[in-house]
Amino acid sequence: MEIEGAIALSSQFELLGSYPRRQVFWAPGESHQNLYFNTTGTLAEYREINGKNICHQIIPPMSLFWSVPSFILQENTDSTLSFLDGSQVYILRGDSIRNITQRFQLDFILANSLSTKNILKYEERINDLCRLDPGERLNKTLAKNPNILFQLTRVDLAAYLNISRSTLFRTLNSLHRGN
Repeated sequence: MEIEGAIALSSQFELLGSYPRRQVFWAPGESHQNLYFNTTGTLAEYREINGKNICHQIIPPMSLFWSVPSFILQENTDSTLSFLDGSQVYILRGDSIRNITQRFQLDFILANSLSTKNILKYEERINDLCRLDPGERLNKTLAKNPNILFQLTRVDLAAYLNISRSTLFRTLNSLHRGN
């Protein structure tokens, strides 16, 4: 039953559109109760914390993504999601998801799977920000996505690593020198 449901879900994705670099995909206060698939671009999700826009998530190419407040909690978005590179995005609309998950009895399985993925991702991010020094954070980020230096501006990368631009440049110089 789960395999048939997964096949039914995957067959419902449709092209939403092509988006240029720096295009905002969603902003705070919007409703996005859908699943999305990002093809070739990189996206960054920002939240305002204490008056500062913090990049808390990078969505690499070939990834599923969703708004946790909208998709999981049926609330409005609380972040801004922007394209760092141009990309095509496919959508699986919320009504299709509801119909298929009910028909194949996947409601709990899908919600649990997506929630678990989000929780694990956020726990890893929090642990990285708390435990790793800037060089270790940069090394881990580069290991996960070797092309990130070409996909993100230094401002975006510093925001994601939660360090200043000057610390980022010092860290990059140390890596380049092999220190």
